[in-house]
Amino acid sequence: MSCASPFDQLLGLKRKRLPSSKSVRLVVNGKTVKDAHALNRSARELAADAISTDDPLANQHEQDQVAAAKKALAKAKAAAKYQRDRANPEAMAKRQAWYEANREKVLAYNREYQAKHRARSHAHKVEHARRKYHAEPELMRQRSRDYYARNREAILARAQAKRDAAKAAKAGRS
Repeated sequence: MSCASPFDQLLGLKRKRLPSSKSVRLVVNGKTVKDAHALNRSARELAADAISTDDPLANQHEQDQVAAAKKALAKAKAAAKYQRDRANPEAMAKRQAWYEANREKVLAYNREYQAKHRARSHAHKVEHARRKYHAEPELMRQRSRDYYARNREAILARAQAKRDAAKAAKAGRS
């Protein structure tokens, strides 16, 4: 992808994500948090530093922030663990063996998940295709031309069938 330009937002381009690193550091209120206890301490310090208020919405907002930070911490730890396991061939072999033993269960779960989240999944795929196209438009245009060259007859037949159906529908209304 090319360098960021001021027009990227207008075109809907997003920066590529950096590859996952093997170490993770979560910073809350300017302090590095290594575990949930440190996160709770940070939240208590934040609450002690803040002006005490009886506003339940402010307290709820603080609790929501702490919960979101805990979730981010758990996610970061899981990502770091996965990256460590990826570097360990024994752990990856164990994961692969589990997958092979539970393949049908995994596939059934994936089918159910895809059926439940079809619209969201489609939106993600469309967004990915848009980013990929804008990253290398000429490559994508060439692939499209190659596809058309390979499947010209079928594409023209489908277009003709669509035109005939539209013409028949229009004649039926008249």
